[in-house]
Amino acid sequence: KDGIIVDVVSNKGWDVVKKGDAVTKGDLLISGIKESEVDKKNHYTHAYGKVLASVDEIIKVNVRREKISKEYIDEKKIIGIEVFGKEISLGNLFANRGVNVETKKSKNPLKINSKEMPCAVVTTVVREYETSSNSLFDEELKIIAKKELENKIKEELSGANIVSCREAFEFSADYCTAFARVVSIQDIGVISEVEISKNKD
Repeated sequence: KDGIIVDVVSNKGWDVVKKGDAVTKGDLLISGIKESEVDKKNHYTHAYGKVLASVDEIIKVNVRREKISKEYIDEKKIIGIEVFGKEISLGNLFANRGVNVETKKSKNPLKINSKEMPCAVVTTVVREYETSSNSLFDEELKIIAKKELENKIKEELSGANIVSCREAFEFSADYCTAFARVVSIQDIGVISEVEISKNKD
């Protein structure tokens, strides 16, 4: 990520950046290649370490104003048998009277004297449901958007030390967009392989 270097700890390799340097995504931070002043040859190692930087970034989420609700109206359990990978149902799935159906299968292998046989009891749970929708007011939408934004910040900046976080919200006919300008101290280093080709003399 783009940022200002706060600290570099090289476990192996040679520092390319130092405290106070401004870097952009893709810059080399710790190198695994160094030319020796003694023998004038390149020396190689597996470079790794920790590069802490102050990162100023924008994180945002979009939340639809229309809220979809789900109501289950029926459920049925169907028992079947699977023999050599082929399933034989012992019942018929009920007709779909609504719009949507969810199915969930589970298998319980048959055993004789603790030895698993090439057949299993298959249980299929079929749940039928209907959906409805309603439009959220700005305040309701803001609460949901704020929560989703907080969860995204926690996910994306896990392990980072957050210095400041300023939130803003924009509303339209269909969406709420929640923004957060976050300044944090985080390890921006990513290990990347370098392909080295050696010319034959």
